[in-house]
This record gives sequence, C-alpha cells and structure tokens, in this order.
Amino acid sequence: MELPMARVKKVMRLDDDVRSQMISSDAPLLLAAASEMFIQELTLRAWQLVEEGRRKTLQKSDIAAAASRFEHFDFLIDIVPREDTKKVH
Repeated sequence: MELPMARVKKVMRLDDDVRSQMISSDAPLLLAAASEMFIQELTLRAWQLVEEGRRKTLQKSDIAAAASRFEHFDFLIDIVPREDTKKVH
C-alpha cells in the first residue's frame, strides 16, 4: 500500500499551525511511511480476529475490536467505538 503524497500533504495542511508554514519534502514521506505502518498493524490485528472467528471478511467491527483489545491503540479511544473486551498487552 502506498498513500498518495498529494493527499498526505493536504492532510498535513489541515492543521492551522502547519498551513502557514513550509513543509519539507521529507516530512510527507515520513508521515506517509508511519501511516502505512500503522494501517498495516491495525489491519493485521483485526485480521487475526477474523481468523479466530473462522470468517473470511474483515468488517468495521473487527477494526473496532482490534483497537479495543490492544493497548497500543488506546489513542483511538475518541475515534473508534470501543467494545467491552479484555485488553492484550
């Protein structure tokens, strides 16, 4: 997966502090790489739940469950609906 650089720059400029500043050519590349790794990790954790449930389709609820079960996704608490599930360290 590769995020489009124009879209990454556009998202970066949504922040009022960034909008009025210059963005170096390396910053969007770094942000895109970090975002791609984050998406991959969350998707892999959600896919594990799909396989545990012996299903073949990844659903929104699987993403929410992965975000709920693994503590390193706690920063998503205000974005992704939480489920009453046990945390995994």
